Amino acid sequence: MSDVEERSSSSSSVSSQQPANEVTIRMPRRVDHTYHDYANYRVDLLRPSDPDYTAFHGGNRKSANNFPAKLHSILSNSEYGHIIRWMPHGRAWKILNKDLMVSEVIPKYWGQTKYESFSRQLSGWGFKRLHQSGPDFRAYYHECFLRGLPFLTKLMKRVAATNQGKLLPHPDGEPNFYSIDIRCPLPDSADHPPPPNPPMPPMMYPQHPPLRHPASYPPQPPVFVGSPHGDPPAFHQKHVHSNYP
Repeated sequence: MSDVEERSSSSSSVSSQQPANEVTIRMPRRVDHTYHDYANYRVDLLRPSDPDYTAFHGGNRKSANNFPAKLHSILSNSEYGHIIRWMPHGRAWKILNKDLMVSEVIPKYWGQTKYESFSRQLSGWGFKRLHQSGPDFRAYYHECFLRGLPFLTKLMKRVAATNQGKLLPHPDGEPNFYSIDIRCPLPDSADHPPPPNPPMPPMMYPQHPPLRHPASYPPQPPVFVGSPHGDPPAFHQKHVHSNYP
């Protein structure tokens, strides 16, 4: 073998070994807190061609008694207000007494007494936990789980399991529900709708109309609030009203 051939063979052998020695550094995956506000969702504007139409007109009785629906009814029952309750803005909720939750509420509604099983159900249905310091610390939320709007639980679906490991908390990307509540308050209950929003001065936002009363809005896509990181949630709602960008 000539010197040229020997050097060529040696260099190709080294280059073929290089990928095996490379170390792949993966960035930690954080919780995506991109938020769509469904506070002014209009079922009557849905068309048969819309993805969410079958959730309300498909005759699926299971969605009326699924895990989120039961949880919503518990939170709407003042009898359990010392155990579990909505946060003041109605877009998140918190367990106040874990022991009573396990001994009184979970057995009555789900026939078991393990909090770990209840926690897995929360994750399986897409609930996210808040870690930012403040009154909402350790509260849970889901964009289709809102106080006074139990029908939205029909839009909730179980989250497909992944093998990508546990997501890290991302407090800086969490939505500010108190700010959202000022512009678009939720009803206290399903029987008591909120008062009309007060008139607000026009405010210009890129690709958004000026602020005005929700009833004057045409159908529009849901509003994104929160973290810009990660993929948006798998919802394709076409008829959501909101009075803030």
